[in-house]
Amino acid sequence: MIRILKYASAMWLLLALNGCGEDRATTINLETRDFAIETSNSTPASMESVRLGLVAIDAQGNRSDAALLDDITRVEWDFGDGTRQTTDAGSAFRHQYAAEGNYTITVRVTLASGETRTDTSFIQVAGRSLRYEMEQYNGDRVWIMAHRGRYDDMAREGIPENTVEAFLRCVELGCVDIIETDVRTTKDGRLVVCHDNTTINAANGGGFIKDMTLKQVQAFKLYDRQGNITDHTFNTLEEVLEACRGKVWLKIDKTVDNDIDLIYETVRAYGMLDQVLFYFSQAQNTEDDSDLVNNSEECIEILNGYSPEALLHPHSNSLAWFNLYDGTPNVRSFEISTSYAMQAGNETVKAMRDKGYIVMTNLMDNYDANFISGDTSVVDAFLENGCNVIQTDVCVTLDRYLRNIGRR
Repeated sequence: MIRILKYASAMWLLLALNGCGEDRATTINLETRDFAIETSNSTPASMESVRLGLVAIDAQGNRSDAALLDDITRVEWDFGDGTRQTTDAGSAFRHQYAAEGNYTITVRVTLASGETRTDTSFIQVAGRSLRYEMEQYNGDRVWIMAHRGRYDDMAREGIPENTVEAFLRCVELGCVDIIETDVRTTKDGRLVVCHDNTTINAANGGGFIKDMTLKQVQAFKLYDRQGNITDHTFNTLEEVLEACRGKVWLKIDKTVDNDIDLIYETVRAYGMLDQVLFYFSQAQNTEDDSDLVNNSEECIEILNGYSPEALLHPHSNSLAWFNLYDGTPNVRSFEISTSYAMQAGNETVKAMRDKGYIVMTNLMDNYDANFISGDTSVVDAFLENGCNVIQTDVCVTLDRYLRNIGRR
């Protein structure tokens, strides 16, 4: 899939949503066609690996398959951040921006005749690359994940969960690293943010989301956490991505239950593949693992078959499940249920930590109620056993405690 954007210089910038991989056009005939810079993401996070290259375009601005690569003898890149690189015309390569900001990429092409031509492209860098931070993570600082964008004073403030306003409030609090959210597919193929597969528990009416159009779903008003009707309605995933890009990382739940291809394409279109975890879990609590391999391999095949790559975040409560995902490309973290994460010497958590994975668990329901009442034993057990990401509804209280013990 290629998105074509026209910008001020009347050149065409082709933002290829599938990156600059081996199947991109690499030959350029500058006698009959022009060229443009191709980037895997024009809105990356800092330290995200952005793929760059050149593509040939015809007079209509469409990507072409011109054959005279020898027309170009030298390609000089200026990335706008003080760094430069020289390549040949057929090379696709990667570049990382260390700091947030707006950058202009300039490419200068020299032809065999000695003639030179230039093109420019624009990059807006915001936020941090989750992929990069996970690769560099040493476990000292515990990350906090806000469950459905919940926080301590949400009920008092009257903001519904799983809304843009709740997510931005989490950002404002300054103690949330990741926000967990859920997606559902409407009858007309739109992605809305809702935990349940119906609107009934979250809003003042409705039914199954899959049986309603987006317009019908958004006709209902959301409840706050005290059960009061608010002026808020269901947000689309696009609205959430637009609001959160460069501000906070996301974990998307319910991916396997819905249109995973559409979810992936939407995240990619908003330039957030390096800022989003794709969570998946199937029957992780069952004692019968007879169908485990087929289901899991299908999930991995779907999620790991994309380019650019998605960050995968599987739920594994047993060594059998962990062993299925261990070594899978783009898996850098695992999630494990609270009861398992609390167990001293749990073999699954130990295996995850011994192999350098980030381990996430949950402090919710009665556990977080006890925690805000002063019982820190569950959190202490998490930390003792090697868990380093905690999902909770009380992120402010958790942040305060972790700071007091030197883990934030």
